[in-house]
Amino acid sequence: MLSQRDKSVIVNILDEILGVGTSLKGNEQAHYCPFCHHHKKKLQINLDTQQWHCWVCDAKGRKIQTLLRKLQVDSSKIKKIYEIYGDDYIVSTTSTDEEKVELRLPSEFKSLLDKPKGLNPLYRKVEQYVKNRGITKEDIIRYNIGYCDGGIYNNRIIIPSYDVDGRLNYFIARSVYVEEKFKYKNPPVSKNVTIFENQINWNKPITLTEGVFDALAVKRNAIPLLGKFIPKTLMDSIYKKGVRDIKIVLDKDAQKIAHPKSWKDSRERTTLEILCDTKGLPIYVDGHLVGYSPLKNPIDVLPGWHKVGYFPNDYTQDNNALASKEKIMNDILVMGRLDVYVDEGAHETIALNYQTLGEEVVDYNKRFQAGTWIGFSLFFVTILLMSWGLA
Repeated sequence: MLSQRDKSVIVNILDEILGVGTSLKGNEQAHYCPFCHHHKKKLQINLDTQQWHCWVCDAKGRKIQTLLRKLQVDSSKIKKIYEIYGDDYIVSTTSTDEEKVELRLPSEFKSLLDKPKGLNPLYRKVEQYVKNRGITKEDIIRYNIGYCDGGIYNNRIIIPSYDVDGRLNYFIARSVYVEEKFKYKNPPVSKNVTIFENQINWNKPITLTEGVFDALAVKRNAIPLLGKFIPKTLMDSIYKKGVRDIKIVLDKDAQKIAHPKSWKDSRERTTLEILCDTKGLPIYVDGHLVGYSPLKNPIDVLPGWHKVGYFPNDYTQDNNALASKEKIMNDILVMGRLDVYVDEGAHETIALNYQTLGEEVVDYNKRFQAGTWIGFSLFFVTILLMSWGLA
């Protein structure tokens, strides 16, 4: 776990190189991406795991040092970063300057076989979770399943994976709490490995599953892909071992993406959740009525920019071509609309503040006509808009 001092050092270096960032939950920082130069802070850096990823151009890496090297930062700053993280992983560089990481289980890891003394709510929660998943004591022994009660993997079940030589090559960290935003928080190493390799008999039929719990449910000779595609390392092993009997078991969503029947299936679901502080108001997205506040469910949208507001039309025409009264209406309608960008596969939440809008309208009228409309409620303005045929 990073000390406050170490965190300050890292944040100061990142702010100096990338510009002042924004602190997010989970010890993450958001910065402007130096690769795609998006106008919003879409580059997220996890200070605990060191993983970084731009949600626009998909630039990513497993180490902050790698990011700094790509930006040709002074080596003294890279050295400071390494000195802070150096104890967590053994790092060596190849001739291509790609980093190899010798993975270790978190220091907070505890085996599920070691039942704590006294009342331990987390242990009971984990125990109940694995039971509901059909994981037996034999599975716990065979796969060395445990959990973490602290650190960056706190409140998570840990399922280690070992290669054919018995060396740890990956581990899955799954939260036992449904309210956790990210169900999985996996280590900052490549997924190009064969999960549970030390458990596989290549002379027998194998089953490929998407998730680790699916593989555990199969019970024998099952390999989780941790996604929808087969890693190169696994493909090479299948070819070299001459495996001919392979069963692939993916969930419905994975099958749609791997073998899409329509353009909708080939996209990740992109949604927009719209909140409003007043009930019964019409909500429009890109000029289309999607319902009345409060909306019960998120709205499916395509990736990109969207106009969200209380009115159906786009009043962004040239103000210079409008009459005075039309200009006022145009400005008020723009106040009641938000422009929001949604990345593919993302879930964005926005809030429409109707009460605040009313205050802005009154303030606008004070400045524009020195009191001509002072005291008009937003309700009255809306009715007036409708009477003019603008709403």
